[in-house]
Amino acid sequence: MDVPDRLASKPTFLVTQAATVAHRLASEAFERAGARGYEYRVLVVLDDVGACSQADLGRSARMDRSDVTTTLDALEAEGRVRREPDPADARRKVATITASGRRRLGVIESELGRAQDRFTASLTAKDRQRLVELLTAVLADAGA
Repeated sequence: MDVPDRLASKPTFLVTQAATVAHRLASEAFERAGARGYEYRVLVVLDDVGACSQADLGRSARMDRSDVTTTLDALEAEGRVRREPDPADARRKVATITASGRRRLGVIESELGRAQDRFTASLTAKDRQRLVELLTAVLADAGA
């Protein structure tokens, strides 16, 4: 049965449907890499931003404080990140990605790259960039 036009013409409906497919593809990619989404977020932020406090890391990765702590605990146990006292404030800890963490990030990004390609396979490179721009604008306008 075809989707009625009143549904298919609603951006919120289409984005929800696309998000379902995107989530499945990303989940499959994380599974192939033996990783979790939070692990990827933390490693990306630390690789892009460099050493940062757990609070800043949570804000940049859009993660709850407890999820940041749990994820950092696991990554630190695996040698993927290092946490040390903040030289500016000994009450805080600063997290840093390690060489092992960067290698791990490369494996995850390779799998996620394939998922991105599958998700946007019907789009040209220009259309893919435009999709990112449009979604970014929608999210900014929504206060996300």
